[in-house]
Amino acid sequence: KGDVYVANGGEHGVVDVFSATGVYLSQLKETSSGLFGELHGVAVDPSGDVWVYEGEGNVDEFSDTLGFVKTFNTGRGAQPGMAVDSNGDVYVISGEPSVLKFSSVTGEMVEEFALGASGLALDPATNNLFVDMGGSVARYGPFGEPYSTPLETFPGEGLVGSRGIAVNRASTVYASEPMADNVELFNYVLLPGVTTGTASQLSETSEALHGTVNPE
Repeated sequence: KGDVYVANGGEHGVVDVFSATGVYLSQLKETSSGLFGELHGVAVDPSGDVWVYEGEGNVDEFSDTLGFVKTFNTGRGAQPGMAVDSNGDVYVISGEPSVLKFSSVTGEMVEEFALGASGLALDPATNNLFVDMGGSVARYGPFGEPYSTPLETFPGEGLVGSRGIAVNRASTVYASEPMADNVELFNYVLLPGVTTGTASQLSETSEALHGTVNPE
């Protein structure tokens, strides 16, 4: 619905809920009377459930009406960074730091990858996972696959000390540079697809080269 959830940490220990126009709506607490510990992230899954990531490694799920559903612990410490994909699976940054993927159904860890991560964002249109690596952004395929190697890393140079990223439905990536007071924007560009074939008609002075180009 476009509602905005803000992790209001420190002595407050709550998640504040605002409408898409910035009107304060309500407040989410860990229990009816208790407050959250150190807050490291909040995300909303496709069904509207709210997920909260705490400093102790606890991951809490609340319904779209803010009723408590369940909790699990990563057992790996915590750093700021959380995202939820269209399957409802949860991605968090552990204390190492690295990206951990957990099943939202069982709470079991599915994969660990991207050592050195400092931020997470999921493309809502494609489920591509973007991982802030401080001096660059790594793009993984839908649902984080393949986990061992990102599909691409950008930019080649120029991003310094980024500590958080976001992505919109047009696949524009926003990366923060807090020391420079900048937010860098990266627009997704479709590049031509090039395929090379086998050379033929080989001689000492010439050959025929073959290939195709899809201009996209």
